[in-house]
Amino acid sequence: MKKEMVCILSLLIFLMAGCGASNEKDFTSDFKYSYGVFLDANSSDISKMKDYQQIVIDVSYFTAEEIDEMHCAGQQIYAYLNVGSLEEFRDYYNQYSYLCLDAYENWEEEKWVDVSQKAWQEHVISLAKEYSSKGIDGFFVDNCDVYYNYPKPEIFAGLTYMLREIYNINSTVIINGGDVYITEYLDRYQTASDIMSGVNQECLFTSIDFSNASFKQSNGEDYEYFEKYIERCAADNMDVYLLEYSVDGELISQIQDYCEKNHYFYYISPSIELKATHSGL
Repeated sequence: MKKEMVCILSLLIFLMAGCGASNEKDFTSDFKYSYGVFLDANSSDISKMKDYQQIVIDVSYFTAEEIDEMHCAGQQIYAYLNVGSLEEFRDYYNQYSYLCLDAYENWEEEKWVDVSQKAWQEHVISLAKEYSSKGIDGFFVDNCDVYYNYPKPEIFAGLTYMLREIYNINSTVIINGGDVYITEYLDRYQTASDIMSGVNQECLFTSIDFSNASFKQSNGEDYEYFEKYIERCAADNMDVYLLEYSVDGELISQIQDYCEKNHYFYYISPSIELKATHSGL
C-alpha cells in the first residue's frame, strides 16, 4: 500500500508539472534525454532506461505493472509493433510463417510478410489491443517498408487497413521509416494525420555497414532524400524523431545541433542491437 501511495503521489507531481504519462511533449530537467529506443530491453533493464523520458520498448517483455512503474517515474512508453515482417524468435512464428514472402536482407531471423492477408491483419490488430491493455502511451510501428519491397495495390491496402485500426486504438503512432508508403499515402490523401502522429527516421546522418559491422556517415544523396521526407512529414504536423548509430563525437554533435535547431527528437545508439544503456544520447 505504501508503494502504491508513493507511485500515485509521484504521478500527480508529474502531471501537475505537465510531464506525466500523457502525449504532451514537455520535458523537465528530471530527464537527461528526451528519447530512447531499446528494443533489446526487458524488465531487468528498467533502471538502465531511467534517464529517458520517451522510450520505445518491446512491451511483450514487460508487464502492465512494470509499465505503470515507468509511468510513475514520468516516462512515456511506446510499444514496438512490427506490421510488415515476421521474426523467427516470436512464439507465433510457426502460426504465420506460411505468409512469409522473402528473406529480410541483413536480418537473418526475419522475413517480409504478406500484409494483404486477413489472418496477418487480424493478428497485428490483436497484438495492438493486447499492448494497449498494458497502458502504453502509443505505438512505434515498424516495417511499413514492406511496400518498398512489394509495391502492389494489395500491400498498400493491407498496410492502410492495419494502420487505421491501430490509430483507432491509440492515436499516438510513430512510424519508423516507411518513406515510400507514407509518401504515397500523402500523395493520395494530402495528409497522414489519420494513421500517424510522428515519424522516426533511421540513418539520416549515419549508415550501417553490415558487412563490417560498423557505422559510417550517410552519403549526400541519401541525406538529401530523407531530409526532404521528414520535412514533408513535419509540414503535416507530425513529430519527427531520428534514430542514428554512431560513436563519432564530431558527428554526434552535428546530429544534436541539427535536431535542436529543428525541434526534432533524437536517439544516437552506440550499437545496432539497441540495448538498454545509460550511454546513448
